[in-house]
Amino acid sequence: MSFDLSLLGVDKNIPKVNFLEYTGIFEAPEKFGKTAFAALYPNAILLAAEKGYMAQVINKKDINNWSDFVKFVDLLAKNREAIGTSVQTIIIDTVDELYPMASPYVVKRESINDQVAYKRLKDIPFGQGWTLVDEEFKKQIKRIISMGFTILYLTHSTVKNMKPKNAEAYDVYKSTMTDRCANIVYPACDYIIHGERRKVEVSEGVTELKRVLTVKGSDEAVAGNRVYFDEDIVFDSEEEAMEKFQGKFKEGIKRNLEKAGINTSLEKLEVQQLKEKEEQIKKYMVEEQVEIVAQTKEEIKDEIAKVLGNLNEEVKKPDVEAKFLELLGMKNFTKVEDIKKLQKALDYVKTLPTK
Repeated sequence: MSFDLSLLGVDKNIPKVNFLEYTGIFEAPEKFGKTAFAALYPNAILLAAEKGYMAQVINKKDINNWSDFVKFVDLLAKNREAIGTSVQTIIIDTVDELYPMASPYVVKRESINDQVAYKRLKDIPFGQGWTLVDEEFKKQIKRIISMGFTILYLTHSTVKNMKPKNAEAYDVYKSTMTDRCANIVYPACDYIIHGERRKVEVSEGVTELKRVLTVKGSDEAVAGNRVYFDEDIVFDSEEEAMEKFQGKFKEGIKRNLEKAGINTSLEKLEVQQLKEKEEQIKKYMVEEQVEIVAQTKEEIKDEIAKVLGNLNEEVKKPDVEAKFLELLGMKNFTKVEDIKKLQKALDYVKTLPTK
């Protein structure tokens, strides 16, 4: 008789059956069609740190600096309940461009915190600059994942020719991410897609240059990670690539379940996993709510400081206090914990006419 592991607080992890429940990275050369492929992900939002979406029909948000990114994550948190399943995947295009944006943000933040005019990361004492950048990047990514969204990172790849001593030279496909960025992103991904152009035999003795997706480990490319495809995907269109990718993904998950002796249908597992996910999101959002409330109060405070001394003559301070009383149930917004009421107060302050 086998030992009941539940007595140790251990339970069995069942792989997610929906590929949209996995975070991944797609690395390929420029102009390969990464954004076009990503645009086929259902219920996705593309965060464009690099403007490669011009020819695509996709929900997008331009990210010009790290503050744009943080504000977007804040909005996800504020609207999480209303969003439901209408958003599932956040596409970052490209992570190469997004990661460095955290540097000036951290420099400015630490300058305010320390009351010192730092100009560069290396000016931050004790060599903490890069560590603080990594922590800030991981913090915002963790928030997205904890809210139940998944991420598809896009990055470019280059070919690096390796010339070992006493051996033949060979090519290695390498992402253009910096090492620090790669050390954060790769371990966090469930699947890694590598795209390349390759001569493929289309009929006996006839080859054509085709686009190919690899989702498995090899000596030439970092790929595979937790999800393995038993063969490469050769394709002509992004639609064909997505269809084959989803099919292979489903086959791989089904194969893993069968090996573990799990015979529950994929449909039933997906329903169970969705319920579990909803519970996990609810638990996390309790923590996130505390931060959102505190942040919204700060926003109200800042907005009031901007407008109260510069109000249009038609608006009187007692009128503002009366409106707060109506919206919040009290004049002192700092004592309110209801985020919906606080947001209404913030929206109201932003509409106040100034001179």
